[in-house]
Amino acid sequence: MKYKNVLQKVVLCFVGILLVLTFFSQTIVDMRLPRVVLGFAEEGTIANEAWSFGQVAATGDVGRFEVIAEFPIIQDFIRPRLEVAVQVQGRQFDGVVSQVTPSGGTNTVIIDVESSDLTGGEFAEVQVSGGRFPAPIMLPLSALRQDINGFYVLYVQPERRLIGSSYYVNSTRVNVVRRDMWSAAISGDSGAALPDAPFVVGSDMPISRGQRVRLVGARDLDLSW
Repeated sequence: MKYKNVLQKVVLCFVGILLVLTFFSQTIVDMRLPRVVLGFAEEGTIANEAWSFGQVAATGDVGRFEVIAEFPIIQDFIRPRLEVAVQVQGRQFDGVVSQVTPSGGTNTVIIDVESSDLTGGEFAEVQVSGGRFPAPIMLPLSALRQDINGFYVLYVQPERRLIGSSYYVNSTRVNVVRRDMWSAAISGDSGAALPDAPFVVGSDMPISRGQRVRLVGARDLDLSW
């Protein structure tokens, strides 16, 4: 009986040492993993605002100029007769969109500006504001990624291990309904539901699907999913 108790203590001690070594080895590995910041999709509004640089062109009519600028085609709220603000070397002018021409992934926008204080060839900064757009599913723009096949987002899924959990990156294709300078309103590709999981909004190095990562601020997030 005495030898049995001693054997049990030796086994328990060995198991304890093994667990400690496993913990420290996993910790060392975790410290070398890419660190990611997580965010959740939420309901909000997208500001229909856009900025771009353009150039002033003379029209041949005295006091009338055109400002030509390009905007992403997804900013489809930019339409003829929309009033815009144009800034040229610190001077502010009012303009009106007269023409929008799609070309690849951008729209070439022509803005009419009436002023006697402009010169053809000057560079201009164009600011467009078209109200706000409700977004049932919205993510920070940093969560949106793009490749030759379109837009996608990365999200994180947990995998239980002997001590704690490991976290792996997965991806899903999305449609971008609208976006502004800060956020993107998205939907699942071809009507598919988006995963009920936190999305990657930032990382300290490039990451891809299937990669194991380390969460930044994980203790402050609800990872019961």
